Amino acid sequence: MKTLYLFLIIAAITLNTGHTFAQRGHQNRDNDRGKYHQRECRINDLTDEQQEQIKAEHVKFSKETLADKNKLNELRAKKRTIETTEPYNAKEMNKLLSEMNTLSANIHKKKIRHHQNIKSFLTDEQIISWESKAKGQCNQPFGMARGNKPHMHQKMEGKNKHHGNRHPEGKGRAMVDDELKQMIKDSHMAYQKEAQPLENKLNELNAQLKTATTGKNIDLKKADKLVDEQSQIRLELAKLKAQSKASVYAQLSDEQKVMFGRHPKMGRGMHTNGRCFN
Repeated sequence: MKTLYLFLIIAAITLNTGHTFAQRGHQNRDNDRGKYHQRECRINDLTDEQQEQIKAEHVKFSKETLADKNKLNELRAKKRTIETTEPYNAKEMNKLLSEMNTLSANIHKKKIRHHQNIKSFLTDEQIISWESKAKGQCNQPFGMARGNKPHMHQKMEGKNKHHGNRHPEGKGRAMVDDELKQMIKDSHMAYQKEAQPLENKLNELNAQLKTATTGKNIDLKKADKLVDEQSQIRLELAKLKAQSKASVYAQLSDEQKVMFGRHPKMGRGMHTNGRCFN
């Protein structure tokens, strides 16, 4: 019996080890594919000097924004605490969102200057090549992409395919009755009704900012003004979203509130449009 027990332990360890190495193999292949995609996304014909200049600029930008990004992460954690504390303190939440909004706007302005500094090292042809590519994919140092990331639903499909429905939202759905589903739906529709005009204006400003930041020489004051206008709209959207989520949270049972507290993504499903603070 002891021999059989020992055999089962060894077999389990072997299977787990094999699974770990298999995962690492998949990750290595994914990394290789990402590097290949990055090579395809490079700025054309960078000299050694340009590469060194861009690398130094990236380090400088990372140092300049590190404190703001760390503070922003700290405030996101605090926001989560406010969301799950009763009674809900709307005044404290709005103050927090305003502080987050200011930090995000500052980072955005620094990023614009970071991109302009990179352009100063490039030829006109290289700038045109860089800006003609999707900024979300090819605006990293040396003009490289972050790689093709799967959409959230693709990630979930992959998890469900290999591991079953292990996502925390699966447990959350089982705890939501028809009445609560309808209440969440109604809350979402009310939010969308108020948010849609703001989101439309935000899209207009995004297009204007893209135009304003194209080229080697731009009007930084105009760009900053557009960022500030965007920032104000995002703050309004964030406040709307926070209040809507709070009204839904207040209707949850104690058990549902525990699930909401353990799994933040349950709350994100309430309203997913707009670039609000998650």
